[in-house]
Amino acid sequence: AQPAPESDGAITYNDERYTRPFEWYFADPENLPPDLPPSERWLRQVLTPVLEAVYPQFPPDQKMNYTLFMKEEVAPESALTCTLIGMENEGKRHETWKEVVVLKDLQVV
Repeated sequence: AQPAPESDGAITYNDERYTRPFEWYFADPENLPPDLPPSERWLRQVLTPVLEAVYPQFPPDQKMNYTLFMKEEVAPESALTCTLIGMENEGKRHETWKEVVVLKDLQVV
């Protein structure tokens, strides 16, 4: 199914709403975003270093230029995966949806 942006800024994909931005990609150490709920903190530890390695800050054209959104509902402690959705080139002719799946047990993206 194709993701669909909603008027309130949420993204609906596979009947799930994605509303919470993942704010830990190159987070300012002097002004850190609010921590994730306890059941999702593993996500920050697995995903952040991968994003920062694949999309480095410098040179600037390599930096990730879109936001990844987490599901509206907080993942339960028993969740083994977390899916995030984003859109590159939003509003342009060649916009591209991005789906990132992170596996808790294997610690892979």
